[in-house]
Formats: sequence, structure tokens, C-alpha cells
Amino acid sequence: MAYPAPVMALEATVLQALSRTTGYRIDGEELTLLDGGQVLARFEAVYLR
Repeated sequence: MAYPAPVMALEATVLQALSRTTGYRIDGEELTLLDGGQVLARFEAVYLR
């Protein structure tokens, strides 16, 4: 499937972070992906109503 360029760029960035991830940290509602001590990405839980 093809999406607009900004969405495709975001997907590529997330996939790159996932492929480099060697560890993770969960703190409350936040998931942090790590490569050693380097933060690759942070995700925050969002609850939809």
C-alpha cells in the first residue's frame, strides 16, 4: 500500500528504531526503545474514547 510521503517517512523511522533496539524501558504510560544507553524512540499510551 502507498501512503503520503510523510506517513511513509514515519514508518521508515519507526522500523529503523525497532531494528536497532537492544532494550526497552516502561515507565508508567511510556515505552522507551533503547540501543545501549541511547534513546531511539519514545511512545506514550493514548486512550481513545
